[in-house]
Amino acid sequence: MSDTTVEKKLELVQQIRSQYNKNQFDLLNREQILYGRTMPRESSYTYENPAEETEPIRSTFKLRLFAAGILFVLIVALDVTGKSLAGLKAQQIFTILAKDYEQEISAWVQANND
Repeated sequence: MSDTTVEKKLELVQQIRSQYNKNQFDLLNREQILYGRTMPRESSYTYENPAEETEPIRSTFKLRLFAAGILFVLIVALDVTGKSLAGLKAQQIFTILAKDYEQEISAWVQANND
């Protein structure tokens, strides 16, 4: 087993995946003949690696961080000026944020599990 290289292992994995795709294709053909199902056929038996996608996954972290910063500045500005937003003063917002909801959440979870 020590003479097995990474390239040989990758080739084996590709062969296994290719055979699996061929078997799936054959199964779809048999189902179409037996049951009259019409499913889209795959034109090749090669495995396409999902890690090689061309479009990168975009994170929303920067957007969420920016929104949190704006909300923080807004609350501080409300506290400094003494104004209210939608009828809530800064002190009321601080009280709401500081409230411990653990007991309420535990009661809700227990009520839904029963």
